[in-house]
Amino acid sequence: MAASSPDVSDQPSGSDSPRPGRSGGGMVAPANAGLTAFLMFARNDAYNRLATEILQYPGLVGQVSHLSAAQLPQDTQDRLAENPFIVCDQAHFGYLQSRNITVPWVVTGDSNALAMQAFAAGADGFLEYPWQIPQLKKSLERIRMLIRRRTERQLYRQLTRLLTHQMHLLPEDVSDWVEQHMPDSADQTVTFRSDGAWYSLPCSRIVWVEAAGDYMCVYTDTENHIVRITMTQLCKTLCPHRFERVNRSVLVNRAWVRQVLRTSSGCWVVLDDHTRLKISRRFLAAYWQQQIK
Repeated sequence: MAASSPDVSDQPSGSDSPRPGRSGGGMVAPANAGLTAFLMFARNDAYNRLATEILQYPGLVGQVSHLSAAQLPQDTQDRLAENPFIVCDQAHFGYLQSRNITVPWVVTGDSNALAMQAFAAGADGFLEYPWQIPQLKKSLERIRMLIRRRTERQLYRQLTRLLTHQMHLLPEDVSDWVEQHMPDSADQTVTFRSDGAWYSLPCSRIVWVEAAGDYMCVYTDTENHIVRITMTQLCKTLCPHRFERVNRSVLVNRAWVRQVLRTSSGCWVVLDDHTRLKISRRFLAAYWQQQIK
């Protein structure tokens, strides 16, 4: 189910920002110089199906040719066509942040400083212009991944509501019910004892874990557990293709990583819940270096 596009028509009066106006070709863009040429291009290109909101940024028309040359895979085009996302400039990303936008959004600009500001504000990506095809592909692929992940979570919430109503289950019992009725599930589980009770969790629900002496703090998508186990022992039971070490004490589920940032104080993994975890030099070179934007 596609998320609805945010309404930007209620910007404060006196703002220099133009109000977007809908036009043909499935595009949303502000009225500015060259817009007619842009929309004519969009109507005759495969990208006319992208439900995109473009909030004015320099060189709009000059960059359009890169879209046609990118030649994204068909499944990526289809996914992006069915779901809205936003591309904005420096003048707008603060506004989007204040509006708590629920669709993926990307900032475009021409400096590393702006990129750092954008990611700090919660942007899902940064496009440096003039756009380069590999950069554009990578950014749009990330948008596709975010849309898929959010769609899956939305479906999970819908399933939870349905099961709690139809099967008279408590929300916290839904995962166990699903596991019992889907024995062929490919998602590996990990079993441990916490607070005097035994738990069996799918690896996909574990967001990150942190060592604390002889114990591990296990953070899931809905709850936290303290488990008496060492990092070495836990690593042996978790799915190796899902988890990656961040430092000596922290292990994260790669599927829950929102972005990897390089700052003046070092490199950080930012999770979907905005938790920030510092990457040690040892593990930066081993995996995370290539993930930094």
